Amino acid sequence: MQGNGAIVLSVEDGSPAAEHGLRPGDVIVKVGNEKVNQPNQVAKRISHAKDSGKKSVLLLVQREGSDHFVALGVAAS
Repeated sequence: MQGNGAIVLSVEDGSPAAEHGLRPGDVIVKVGNEKVNQPNQVAKRISHAKDSGKKSVLLLVQREGSDHFVALGVAAS
């Protein structure tokens, strides 16, 4: 999967992403079952999940050569 995905450049302290362990340098490869290659695709898929009433969305994240799954909360606060 090298070269695919959206690179996480920064993570805001206290954000749902930080609370679920996302770190700068992680590469988000999938949001739900859909592959992503750009940050705007990640944002669009997360927004769509939120608008659809989902409480969380599953991310496939690559970190240091290993794949990790992150269930990211998207419910309105």
